[in-house]
Amino acid sequence: MPENPQDERDLSALGRALHALRIEHGLSAGELAARSHTTLERVHEIEAGEHDPSYDLLLALAQAIGVKPVALVNRAEELRSEDETEGR
Repeated sequence: MPENPQDERDLSALGRALHALRIEHGLSAGELAARSHTTLERVHEIEAGEHDPSYDLLLALAQAIGVKPVALVNRAEELRSEDETEGR
């Protein structure tokens, strides 16, 4: 877990974005893990904002969901902006 609160908020938004896109595309966490060649535990950690994925893993996750990496990052940015607006 990052020590910087800003980083924590960014990871939380990324995790929520990953979760939302995974659900929208009808994938279980296990399916996402298998398709992206990572572990179920790692997917859960990322979705919980507890793990900062490498660039390669971020690309693999987006590809496994069937979206461009920019879609995942944009969703995270939208959620992050909503958090700021709501004072989180």
